[in-house]
Amino acid sequence: MYVDDECVLCSRTAQWIRRHDRRQQFRFGSVHALAPMNPQSVVVQDGAHTYTCSRAVVQILWRLGRWWKLLAVLLYAVPAVIRDRAYDIVARHRHQWFGPPQCSLPADEPQTHRHE
Repeated sequence: MYVDDECVLCSRTAQWIRRHDRRQQFRFGSVHALAPMNPQSVVVQDGAHTYTCSRAVVQILWRLGRWWKLLAVLLYAVPAVIRDRAYDIVARHRHQWFGPPQCSLPADEPQTHRHE
C-alpha cells in the first residue's frame, strides 16, 4: 500500500490501518516512489490488481474485515464517479485541512514494500 508519506491525513490513516489490520496484510510505502507525478492517490497493489483513489479505500476497508467490510459494501454502492469526486476534493485540500506536509509513515516499514 502506498500513501503520501508527507501528508498528515495519509500518515494518520496508515497508522489507523496498522492498528486495525489484525491479519497484518498491509505494508506501507511512499506513493512518491511509485507515482511521483500523482502523490494525491493512495495505491493498493494486490498481485496483478492495482487500486487507486476511492477504489483503494474500498479495498482497504474490505480487507480489514469485521464491521469495516460493511462500510466497504456501503461505499461500493455509491457510484465510483461520486466516490472519486469526494476523494479528489479531500486529496486536493488535505494539507490545508489537516496540516502542512511532514514525513510520518509507520516507522518500522521500509518505504518500498508492497501489499502482498
